[in-house]
Amino acid sequence: RSGDYKCLQRTEVSPCPISAMSLSEDGGMLALGSVDGSMILWGTEKWRALKTFREVHDLPVTCCAARPFSLPLQGDDGDIQVHAMTASADSKLAWLSMSRASRRRSKPATSSEGGMTFQSFFNSMLRFALLMWILWPVVEEMRDKCEETWGVDGYMEALHCVRYKVLFAADSTPGIRVPPH
Repeated sequence: RSGDYKCLQRTEVSPCPISAMSLSEDGGMLALGSVDGSMILWGTEKWRALKTFREVHDLPVTCCAARPFSLPLQGDDGDIQVHAMTASADSKLAWLSMSRASRRRSKPATSSEGGMTFQSFFNSMLRFALLMWILWPVVEEMRDKCEETWGVDGYMEALHCVRYKVLFAADSTPGIRVPPH
């Protein structure tokens, strides 16, 4: 029946239409997403905007979740609490916080002696092994085709050999400039 409900209050919260809304579990905060990709965290106690995040997304916000409780979530960073999470038609998620980022910087993980960690050492060795695996055939061909020019004919002759016998074909090689008949 159309006469059973009555609007008690209307408040303009955004210049753009709201496309998503979430009320926090304690009822203290509304997360409002708009069609311009902006987010508003609205306080229900004083009925005002707590924080506005302009153009968080490139497309309209399609869903959001408000969470003022300090339960740890993926995305929380130490003393920075995530107050709302949003998703959009731009296929992106956003974690929003009213907290300011702390000024302390985390130190990179190092071993107790101040050297590199095992993981960084292992990654370096793996890169070196991969590079050697890729370059080894070239080194073998250089040794087979140009070994006689090393130390005998000088630096330029060895470089010429590597350039035209190993890495690139010489212009005089059949099929390079003119296809063979």
